[in-house]
Amino acid sequence: MQAGNRAPAAQRRLYRVALKLKAGLRPRRGRGAWAGWPVACLAFAAGVLALQMQATLPPRALTGTALAVAAWAAWRRPEDRPIAAFLLGFAWAAWQAQGRLDGGVTAAALGRDLRVEGAVVSLPERHGGVHRFDFRVDHLLDGPTAALRTPAVVRLSVYRPKRGAALPQAGERWRLRVRLKPVHGQRNPGTFDYETWAFARGVRGSGYVRAGPGTERLGPEPGAAAAWLRFRARLLALQSARLGEAARDGRIQALTLGWRGAVDEAQWALLRATGTTHLMAISGMHVGLLAALAYALGLALWRRLRARLAPWRWPPAQRLAALTALAAAAAYALLSGFSVPTQRALLMLAVGLAAWWSAAGARPWRAWCLALAVVLLWDPFAPLTPGFWLSFAAVAVLIHVFAGRRRPAATGLLRWRRAAGDLCRAQFALILGLAPLSAYFFGEAALLGALANLVAVPLVGLGVLPLAVAGTALLPFDDLSSGLLQAAAAGLAGLDRLLEPLSQAVAPWRPAQPPAWSLPLAALGVALLSLPRGVPGRWLGLGCLLPALTHAAPAPPPGALWLTVLDVGQGNAVLLRTAGHAALYDAGPRSAGGFDAGARIVLPHLRSLGIGRLDALLVSHEDQDHAGGAGAVLEGLDVAWVLAADPAPYRGRAGRVERCRRGRQWRWDGVTFRLLHPEPETPGDGNDASCVLEIEAGGRRVLLAGDIGARVERRLAAAGRLRPAALVLAPHHGSAGSSSPAWVDAVAPEQVVYSAAWANRWGFPRPAVTARYAAAGARQWHTGRDGALEFEVSAAGLRLRQAARARSRYWHHRPP
Repeated sequence: MQAGNRAPAAQRRLYRVALKLKAGLRPRRGRGAWAGWPVACLAFAAGVLALQMQATLPPRALTGTALAVAAWAAWRRPEDRPIAAFLLGFAWAAWQAQGRLDGGVTAAALGRDLRVEGAVVSLPERHGGVHRFDFRVDHLLDGPTAALRTPAVVRLSVYRPKRGAALPQAGERWRLRVRLKPVHGQRNPGTFDYETWAFARGVRGSGYVRAGPGTERLGPEPGAAAAWLRFRARLLALQSARLGEAARDGRIQALTLGWRGAVDEAQWALLRATGTTHLMAISGMHVGLLAALAYALGLALWRRLRARLAPWRWPPAQRLAALTALAAAAAYALLSGFSVPTQRALLMLAVGLAAWWSAAGARPWRAWCLALAVVLLWDPFAPLTPGFWLSFAAVAVLIHVFAGRRRPAATGLLRWRRAAGDLCRAQFALILGLAPLSAYFFGEAALLGALANLVAVPLVGLGVLPLAVAGTALLPFDDLSSGLLQAAAAGLAGLDRLLEPLSQAVAPWRPAQPPAWSLPLAALGVALLSLPRGVPGRWLGLGCLLPALTHAAPAPPPGALWLTVLDVGQGNAVLLRTAGHAALYDAGPRSAGGFDAGARIVLPHLRSLGIGRLDALLVSHEDQDHAGGAGAVLEGLDVAWVLAADPAPYRGRAGRVERCRRGRQWRWDGVTFRLLHPEPETPGDGNDASCVLEIEAGGRRVLLAGDIGARVERRLAAAGRLRPAALVLAPHHGSAGSSSPAWVDAVAPEQVVYSAAWANRWGFPRPAVTARYAAAGARQWHTGRDGALEFEVSAAGLRLRQAARARSRYWHHRPP
């Protein structure tokens, strides 16, 4: 009898779920201000997203036309209001984007000293002897007018400041002599996009402060925003003094003031390995947890006060507690700098509380849709940041899992057991729901993230965060503040002791970067898997998740070579792939300012392709622009074989380490690799000791020559070792001392690539070199201009598979 009722019961559960989903977005009459708005809000968001996907901005006339059509449709045709909302979102985002692009640094500023006046608008950071800060330029005092459109925020650095020298500090006004350039970052598939990050933050240029006359401190910047920034800077100094030795940790400052300048790479690595990086980036979780704590305390307080006073003269205690929670969240957002993520979290919280406060018919999904529209109205550039997608996805997962559940009231032990069960269910749902986005944006997801967050979220959100915020608020009281901050630091130290065994137990899961089309399908899969037990068809969610979580990057066919010249700035890094092997020729630069191309570019790119092991790492020579990133690559990946001009630094760090020598040859999957230089008697350092690698695939040759100069080029040509090549990586980045006539005549390349930074101070590639290759009929590429370049070499010929800057959005820099 019971077996016969299973199918009807399952059908009834499925029917109730369908009704709940249908009622979540269906406009209803008589439901107050919330009726009919969800679809319009989603259409507005779709319009904003459509604009952010454009390669160029629409003309201003078209934007105005879209606004006029949207207004007419909203007024005269109620059935077309979703279309009107879409056009409104598109036009609003276009208008805001045009305004942001109107200011900034232009190419006319390159190579010129400019005198500017403005104010420091961020808390400065110090890394490796470099003092960095955001500077709002209000006036261009000296220099070509076309070089800078003011006002504009630029990212400035002071390199190797003298001991005791006055440095620009938060909220101060300065006159500075600077060198500026437009925002230009390295463009590589699967890596951090600096230009998008800068545009979303409103940064429209970068540069450095020139030493000497022309630098002058003018005093404090007037205004409430600057005064608050100076106040936060004083809090940071006081907080560091109260923490003492614990101030080196840096995470207390990150949690309270939003300043992450002192959080070191080892701490980030531990957080990434355990899926807890979100704990150190102030977001909706922090704001929400602090608001929840404030609500609980406020509710207890207001109930007592209402009981003692005339209760009929006061609103219900729940509403007063909600106002207390909102006030606490706003204060915390201001304390942490009112960054874009905190603004977004505060808006979401305000909309959620407004939905709860107002009409009884307001439902969680309607509040979610309205919050989405309000956030995009406030900041149409929010979709350019991963935090936007992760925040709204996390809230959507929680609403889907918990909204509409009817359970009898619980008391005592049952209440605590239910709360613990809900916490576990929420953590596992979030790990599952956010895994595709984490794989897409960050290239990894911690397998033990759910277990780590079960401990870390309550400890940080309900322990460390309140203690740290209270200690910061009570900084004038020395002993009390020190005790609270030290207790918060001890909590973080205890968290480290819990996370370290977890990070060593299971390595982070690093899949290949999934395609964008798989993310909506994964969202459907998460929704299906999160349905109540007993609903038929839940298992179909696994099939929807598979494309995002098991995506494998395409590989070359046998006999073919795929070669990617990465855009690492001023340096070399070339990925070589055959059907079953992967090798790296050089690993990019590492600078004193903290930039390590191996960690920031090479490793993320390899992981985006699902490459977890290198069959060979060939380091042409030991100059930092070639070998600087090798240490990070050796630490982050298993490397079976290292070939280097100087093998000493790599002994014991790979399976096999050898010295480059002419005549060394091997074959992978029908592709032949052959070393042409150096000779056995060549010293193991200097440009002329560079390993020169010739690769032959399908009868076509590729030549990678490191930094050899004209002398070695002539020797190789005279010895008859150089043969015509389809593709050549220009020696020494296109310097005047390389790519000699003898070299160009001998290799006669079809195409040549210069791996050099855009607008570099050496002027690489030199005009004489580019003219020489042009006379030979070679097509020329420049990583600083074109981004990463991926070529396919096979019997069918040489083909460019993709150039990173060919897939640009309207905000990306397009060098001439």
